[in-house]
Amino acid sequence: MKGVTAWMPAAAPGGVQHDLYRAGYIQHPHRDLNSLSCEWVEHRWWMYRTSFPRPAHLGRKVELVCKGLDYKAHVYLNNVPLGEHEGMFVPAVFDITDIARTHETLELRILFEHAPQEQSQIGRTSLTHTQKSRFGYKWDFSARLVPLGIWDDVYLRVHEELSLGEAHVRTDVAEDGTGVVGLKVRVEGGGDGGGYADGRGSGGGLCRRGGADRSGRPRNRDTADRRRSGAGGGCLFVSRGKAAALVSERARRAAAVRARSATAEGGMRRWTRARSSRAFASSATCSTRRVPRPRCLIRLRSTARKCTSKG
Repeated sequence: MKGVTAWMPAAAPGGVQHDLYRAGYIQHPHRDLNSLSCEWVEHRWWMYRTSFPRPAHLGRKVELVCKGLDYKAHVYLNNVPLGEHEGMFVPAVFDITDIARTHETLELRILFEHAPQEQSQIGRTSLTHTQKSRFGYKWDFSARLVPLGIWDDVYLRVHEELSLGEAHVRTDVAEDGTGVVGLKVRVEGGGDGGGYADGRGSGGGLCRRGGADRSGRPRNRDTADRRRSGAGGGCLFVSRGKAAALVSERARRAAAVRARSATAEGGMRRWTRARSSRAFASSATCSTRRVPRPRCLIRLRSTARKCTSKG
C-alpha cells in the first residue's frame, strides 16, 4: 500500500482497514468511538503490489482474474496498464498472454480510488448509484467503516486448446411427461475461434458435443450414435422415473389449487345467492337465516333497516 504510509504487508482477500490495524496505523475500529478516527481511510487512494513468476505452462491464453475489487481500481502488470474496473461484485478479467510470454517475472499493481459517496441506512435506496455494499456507510448494527481493497481471490487462468465459457441451462416438460433439460455452453478456442454448443432432449446421460478430430471421426461416439438414431444429441440430467415423479407431483399440486379455487368460488356464489334471496324475501320482519354476518345493513324500498341473524 502506498499513500500517506510506507509499504506494509497486505492480506488478499482482505481490506485496507484491516491491514492498517495490523500495521499499527489505526486502533481497533469496533471499540469505543475508534471508528470515527478511521474515516480518513476511505478518502485516500491505495495501491497493492506483488510479484510472482509466470506459469510454467502458458497454454493458448493466460488471463488475470480478480474476483472482487472494492471499488474502483486501475490494474497494471509490469507497468503496462491492463484497464480500469468499477464494481465489487463483478470479476475483472484481463488477457495477459503477451506479457506473460515475454517476462519471466510478473509484477502486479492495483490502484484503488477513494470510496464513492453512497446512501447509509438512513437514506434513499432510489438514490443508490453504485454496486457496493451499503452497510459500511453506517447501519444500525455497525459503525461507519467503508471498506476498500481486494476482498476476493486473485489468480491466473490458463486456457488450453478448447475451454468452456458461460453456460445456460433450460428445463421443460415434454408432452409425454418426460423431463427435458437443455444446456447451452460457449466453447472458446479451436480453429474457428469458438462458438456455442447446445443440446436438448431426453436421451439419458450427459450430452458432450465434441465435433470431429483431424481424421474426420467424431470425438464423441455417444453423440454420433444419438445423431444416427435420431435422438438429436440431447441430454437428460435426471432419470425418467424421477422426471415422471416430479411431473406427477406438479400436476397434483396444480389440481389441488384449482379445486380449492373452485370450492371457494362456489361457496362465494352460494353465500351471495342466499343473502340476496333470503334478506329481501320478508320485508315485514326483515329477519334472515344463514347469513354469516351477525349484523348487516340492507336497503329496502329506499328505507334503511337493520336486520339481525338468528342462526
